[in-house]
Amino acid sequence: MSAVGISRLQALRGATWSALESFGGQAISFLVFLVLARLLSARDFGIIAIANIFVLIAQYLIFQGLGQAILQFEDLDDAHLDTVFWINLAIGVALLLATLAGASAAESWIRTPGLGPILRGLAPVLLLAALTDVPNNLLTRELRFRRLASRTLVSYAAGAAAAIFSATRGAGAWSLVAQQLTIWLVNFLMLWTATPWRPRLHFCPARAGRLLRFGSHLLWADLVGLVNRRSDQLFVSRFFGPIIGGFYSVGARVASLVSEVLVRSFGRVTVSLLSRLQNDGARFNAAVYEAAEMQSALILPAAVGLAIVAPDVCALFIGPKWAPAVPIMQALLLACPFDALSTVHQSTLVARGRPHWCSSLSTAHALANVALFALLIHWGPLAVAAGYAIRAMLLYMVELLVLRHVAALSPARFLRLLSPQAGAALLMAGALLLTREHLKYAPPPILLGISILTGAATYAGAAALLNPRLVAELWSYRLLGIGRARAATQE
Repeated sequence: MSAVGISRLQALRGATWSALESFGGQAISFLVFLVLARLLSARDFGIIAIANIFVLIAQYLIFQGLGQAILQFEDLDDAHLDTVFWINLAIGVALLLATLAGASAAESWIRTPGLGPILRGLAPVLLLAALTDVPNNLLTRELRFRRLASRTLVSYAAGAAAAIFSATRGAGAWSLVAQQLTIWLVNFLMLWTATPWRPRLHFCPARAGRLLRFGSHLLWADLVGLVNRRSDQLFVSRFFGPIIGGFYSVGARVASLVSEVLVRSFGRVTVSLLSRLQNDGARFNAAVYEAAEMQSALILPAAVGLAIVAPDVCALFIGPKWAPAVPIMQALLLACPFDALSTVHQSTLVARGRPHWCSSLSTAHALANVALFALLIHWGPLAVAAGYAIRAMLLYMVELLVLRHVAALSPARFLRLLSPQAGAALLMAGALLLTREHLKYAPPPILLGISILTGAATYAGAAALLNPRLVAELWSYRLLGIGRARAATQE
């Protein structure tokens, strides 16, 4: 086995469980979304999409980037954990009260009637988030992804039941509130039973200062990262109202499924394992290259393929009333590969102990997004989605230059490693478009099924031809799900 073989095997085992967590959780969430899309209106989705932005901002303020310190600090002790917990809890309580008091003002600013009560209904999520941050990151640090996967699957299933039950009884947007509250409550209960750690009545000012200095850069990166991911929805909802905003949020929801399953599963494992290699330059750089290469092999065919079959997916699974969301979905899917690789870049910077570079890059992304959205908003929501994809593509190259400066990683080598997967995805796209043109009068179920088979076969064959080494590694480590599952499911 190579010098990085053991770490790679750990990463793949962890990524398998993390992928199961992400895929299983998102599969449940997406199935619920498909059901709710037929029960709820575009306005309901538009309101909850805006409410979630406010809640996510509050959650980032609670976490303060301190969870990454639990993963990063080599000298982590109980005093660090106690201090993180009490900081999180204090901020969580403060933001819960602020949300209850400021919900009406947010409703007036966004000009979305009904937003205020929804924000108040989601406020308890902030307290639950504060209580779960330390246990969640402890399990991640220990690479106990099986436990984390179980937690996610159970909590999402419970949330699904709550949402569907509420929606069938006419709860409207409140069914999505019920879903979130249930997920976070079950999440809290399972995390606290999965780890023996318990907070003490102890707070260390010295450790708090170190933690906050480390976390401040990541907090800013997280906040501006949220601007990157959700400011388009905020622009569209404020300028065009909750109904158009609802169509946009549905298109974004489908596009985000690819990122959630493939990006987050690799992202958490990557930052945890790279942190362990931070003092071994050669192995660290080799692991970064491999992470980017494997990420591209998964994200490129998924994003490109889904963009091409999006009309069929919408018609068959979401419903004909959501057809206006299809072009938005397709434009946002083009940004997914660049967002995925950006996650690898940020994990690299955090593992190198350079969180301030994450802040700087996230700020550049946010400023570019806001500028493009402000410029393009007058051309409609599709132009905003296209601007999102353009920004992701252009700033990807900037991130490569930063990695060369910070970690001596070669942009040219990144591009060489990614080019076979990009070529295979382009060949797959061509085969799909030709197939769909010849079968354009076929019923949507048949067209979709043939498209999936054609795309999978074309990409697999092209990837084996253009990058046989990577395909052999993916086969060897069972990422394709073939062979001995036992090696991939051990913690």
